[in-house]
Amino acid sequence: MLASGAARGADTEVALVGEAQLGWTDNAQSSPDEPVPGVPEKKADAFAVLSPGLGLTRGTRGALQRLGVTTSVTLHWHERDADTWSNRAEYQGLFDLDPRTSLLVGTSASTTRAWTATIVTPAGAGELSGTLQGTGTTLTLGADETLSHDLTRSLRGWQGARFAYGRSLDDSAQPRSTDTQASLGLERSFRLDAVGLELRGEYGTVSSSAARPSVRQLTSTAVAIHRHDFGRYFTSRLEAGAMRVDRPSSGRHFWHPSALAALAYTDDWGGAALSYSHRATTSVTLGQTLLVDEVLLSGAVPLLGERTLVVAGSAGYQRGRVIEEDASRGARLEVTLADLGLAWQLAPSAALGLRYQHTRQLSDGTAPPDPLSFRRNSVLAGVSLRFPPETELRRPLRQPLRVDRADDVRGRRSGDHERRVD
Repeated sequence: MLASGAARGADTEVALVGEAQLGWTDNAQSSPDEPVPGVPEKKADAFAVLSPGLGLTRGTRGALQRLGVTTSVTLHWHERDADTWSNRAEYQGLFDLDPRTSLLVGTSASTTRAWTATIVTPAGAGELSGTLQGTGTTLTLGADETLSHDLTRSLRGWQGARFAYGRSLDDSAQPRSTDTQASLGLERSFRLDAVGLELRGEYGTVSSSAARPSVRQLTSTAVAIHRHDFGRYFTSRLEAGAMRVDRPSSGRHFWHPSALAALAYTDDWGGAALSYSHRATTSVTLGQTLLVDEVLLSGAVPLLGERTLVVAGSAGYQRGRVIEEDASRGARLEVTLADLGLAWQLAPSAALGLRYQHTRQLSDGTAPPDPLSFRRNSVLAGVSLRFPPETELRRPLRQPLRVDRADDVRGRRSGDHERRVD
């Protein structure tokens, strides 16, 4: 069990978090179903995870900033080669530049190995991504920003940007990947509905390796957007449009539809979202560009009042095709994830947790550096301590999802019940 403590000022919140878990997995290093030379064989093992963390929130007039740092140590009972040390640091800032303009920025950095990436990520994080087999540590960096401006009471414009970078820290022969995105949108809102248009551009690069040539890809997308609020807690988002994928080095391109459908639930205690998307993207963890279809359900919702029992999880399926240099569709990649966690609040600062995770990957790859097919099941149980309690901390930062902005949580704490409509 890890100790926890806090210091708190008038505008500053400092929280210490400690988590200790015991677990068992049937595939300690996410090894392929069939043995592959150079890749560890599939073996079951028991393990322990220790995760101390520090969070700092700073609130001033017109600004709210959060900084978090987490270190996770994973120790295995038999497979000592599977022991890992993972680190993650992230920053978020929400700034009211004037009464009509807000800016949301974020950065993150993490180092981890492939088989522990999902274990040390919260159950409701809601990410689907392919996995590369191997013993190396991967560095991923990310940064994003969204600038939103109310032109009138019912007309809003926004601009967004995102950058991601990934590379292996142990194998210089592995490719390095970057993904840069930019967007520009305009939306007209009504009482329960909003309609808009967004233009997007994405430029991805994958450096050459011993097995693959360098890749550059430009994706241009235009979509129409419709949002609608259902009652007090539900909101939907629909996107439909077209994207053009260009390969500058070969001069080849193709057109494809772009689509998204999402239904989200938000309240003062939790939230969840179910979505389907069809898009082209560059995966910095795989070092490949893909055309993907994805269905994802994720979130955290209390089952009992006052958050005594909370269920958090992610469940999804992603089917992708690698985009070859001549813009044709190549090898397939399918990822299935089921990640369910229960947290029982024993006291304001202490909770017991139980978690089950299933990961399955199907790939046409037969040897590294291509992703390989594997299955992994893991069960974890543990205790977490947080001081001060989560109900006294400010909510995570994000832009409102609802048309009426009733889910705008800036400056509010997790225990606040009142709702605000701008």
